[in-house]
Amino acid sequence: MKQISKSAGMGTAILQKELIVRMRRFRSLIVQLIFAAILGGAMWMYSLSATIGGATSPEDHAQTLVAIYFAVQLAALFLIIPALGAVSITTERLGRTWDLLIGTDLSPGEIVRGKLLGILSVTFYFMLLPAPLLAMTTLFGGVSIGSILFEYFIHMLLALLLGSCAILSSAASKGTARAILQVYPLAALGLMFTMGFLSRFVYSEGLLILDYLVMDPPPWEFWLVAIPLYLFALIGTLVGSTFFLSGVESAREIPVRILFLVTFLTAICLYLYAEIPNVSATGFNSLTSSGHGQGLIVALAFLPLVLLRLAGSEPRVPLRVAQIYGEGKLATRIGYFLLPGGLRNLILSILLYSIPFAMVLLLYSIELETLSQVSENFDLENYQSRQETFEVSLFTMYLWGMSVLALGWFFAQIGFGGIVSSVLALGIHVTFAMFVTTMMAYTSGLTGFVFLSPPLLVIGLDFSPTSMMMLTEANLFSSISLLVCVLVGIALSRAKGIPVLRVRRPGMDDLYLELPEKAS
Repeated sequence: MKQISKSAGMGTAILQKELIVRMRRFRSLIVQLIFAAILGGAMWMYSLSATIGGATSPEDHAQTLVAIYFAVQLAALFLIIPALGAVSITTERLGRTWDLLIGTDLSPGEIVRGKLLGILSVTFYFMLLPAPLLAMTTLFGGVSIGSILFEYFIHMLLALLLGSCAILSSAASKGTARAILQVYPLAALGLMFTMGFLSRFVYSEGLLILDYLVMDPPPWEFWLVAIPLYLFALIGTLVGSTFFLSGVESAREIPVRILFLVTFLTAICLYLYAEIPNVSATGFNSLTSSGHGQGLIVALAFLPLVLLRLAGSEPRVPLRVAQIYGEGKLATRIGYFLLPGGLRNLILSILLYSIPFAMVLLLYSIELETLSQVSENFDLENYQSRQETFEVSLFTMYLWGMSVLALGWFFAQIGFGGIVSSVLALGIHVTFAMFVTTMMAYTSGLTGFVFLSPPLLVIGLDFSPTSMMMLTEANLFSSISLLVCVLVGIALSRAKGIPVLRVRRPGMDDLYLELPEKAS
């Protein structure tokens, strides 16, 4: 029993099942023959047309054949993998084998990994099936083995991403038709753009992807964005599939929060990297300049939209999370604020919201150090005025963002769902903004109600005495909103018996914190 569960930890049992079920079917042989026939036929028709023309050198002939080979294989990946992945979970449910599968010792994560490995194993088999046709092209020369291996590597990375996306669609759907309809538009869009780029810039020039990258290498900033984006898409789809297959009382939200934390930090770092102050021939690239400052304020104003769903999460602690925390594991103590439930939802969202502001202040300190490199003609008085405006705007936006997050958390304590609480909190502030905008249009200037929408006040900030008084009122309004939402939300949680800071289940759930010992 120990050996079986140990081998099943990486989804080996599911992999064996997938290979046996898929490869023993007669239609699998038919698909293999059709794929090989299409690939060989496309290469044969080109060879025949090139022989009739008679103006192609052996090296160019071989390069074009290899390009045709990989183009047909790429199209097959976009057509086959979504179909295999989209039915991987739904067929289990429709065939009434899902209850038996989920009732085994396998976790949802192991089932997802096993399904993905099964799809990739079949896909890699199909990719290597017509390899003898590719080997024949090397007799003509002109194509390096390294370029061919790199092309296979790119196709395998693509197959991995497509398979994970298809499994996510299958896990999130109740029917096979819906799962297929969700994933195939994405696959069609990817195929269109991929084939359009490769056919125009790579394959039409007699090159492979490695040759193209060597001849025209992209800047290192491209890899700085592309690699994290691929990893987040891959890991995110797998975590999402596990999330949909896991029970509500499981610890499914913890991996989602960790992935969200890493993704959020990476996105903020990449954005602020583009905002690093510097002195160039065109002038001083400052955070407080009109373009950078306004763009940065707008980006910070949209951050609560990203974090509202986290702040408005379910206030109760899942039973499995309470069990894990009750075991006293060090990871749960270190990652205390990542655990769902209670006031931790608001604290985590505010901590994440504070990170971009802290990084902006760090960039701001770097900017002040670069002032020594600015020429003597620099307008220091104008810079100091913009500097004061920027600092005040930053503080106002920070208070306002925390009040929005606190309002979303408050609605979650009342009993609204995560999405509903986010919509309500956002809707209230959008209503404030619309009301203030209407009053400003009627009065042709700032109105006494502008404190209800601090972002609008920040946009029109002119540092007049009236504007500064309204700014103080806006900060006071945000602070009072934050305090009232937190205090009333805590009072409601205690009235309902929901722990605010403790990681435990209320009432009779304490009886289930001790896990039974596993049978040997």
